Amino acid sequence: MASAHVLPQVSVEEYERTPELFERHEYVDGVLIEKPVPTWKHTRLQGWFSVLFWKYYSIFDAGPELHSKLREKNWRIPDFAVQKPEVSNQEKYAVAPLLLAIEIRSPEDKWGEILTKFEDYHAWGVPYCWLFDPETERAWTYHKSEDFEEVTGKGQIQAGDIQLSLEEIFSRLHQS
Repeated sequence: MASAHVLPQVSVEEYERTPELFERHEYVDGVLIEKPVPTWKHTRLQGWFSVLFWKYYSIFDAGPELHSKLREKNWRIPDFAVQKPEVSNQEKYAVAPLLLAIEIRSPEDKWGEILTKFEDYHAWGVPYCWLFDPETERAWTYHKSEDFEEVTGKGQIQAGDIQLSLEEIFSRLHQS
């Protein structure tokens, strides 16, 4: 998830051709937004999502930190992206809207920044967004024109035909 640390403006061309900028920053309307260094809990959830999607939904392409070009001067990097293979097989990076964008909240993330990012995803055409907070073990869905909706207890989080148990998702945080 992007933090509020904003760097000097650069052109989109410079961003796309400079590996040290492209690898660790999002790019929104000429502004570089540095992604925070992930915590262990953040990293565990990203890896666990890879396992869960392989186990239950291997019909999709899914993975962490996929550069996604939402529009000409807007690159976002969801913590975890899910796409149909017939779309992802045609792209180097995501240029067609993802099926699901997942963000894992970092301690320095602000709700307003998360909301802006999810609104960007929805404007691009992403139908489903999920947010996970590994510190509090809470999860939310966000759908276009609606507020964040918390998924409570041991419930299921859903995106169309994709459905995962919060208990199974957060179980990875308790393994030693």
